[in-house]
Amino acid sequence: MNRNGQVLVSFLLILPLLLIILVFVVDMGLMKVSVRKVEHVIKEAITYELKSSEISDSRVNDYIKNNLSDIKDVNIIVGTDNIKVSVSVYKKSIFNSLIKNKNYTISKSYYGYKENDKIKIIKENGYGN
Repeated sequence: MNRNGQVLVSFLLILPLLLIILVFVVDMGLMKVSVRKVEHVIKEAITYELKSSEISDSRVNDYIKNNLSDIKDVNIIVGTDNIKVSVSVYKKSIFNSLIKNKNYTISKSYYGYKENDKIKIIKENGYGN
């Protein structure tokens, strides 16, 4: 008895499920990379500003806008020796585009300050839809 045809039919029935799982895994990986990039840009901007002699929100804003794309919102609060930066970014999703054509919104907020000539950066919230 020749089973090659049965194996081929079984594979073709399972193939769409495997492709959906693959697209989902790749999409979540790309999302994690995007989240890490947003975090890195915010931390780098805060570190740079706290190392300078005078903290300027315009330099932070320029740095963020030059290093991130699809920015939804940037909020910068500057104190004498501290700074809070909140950024929201739109990111396109492969998986959601296939299902309901929706983008993710990554929102990150960090607070940085100097303590004993060391720069401390604290994460304030996570990301959401």
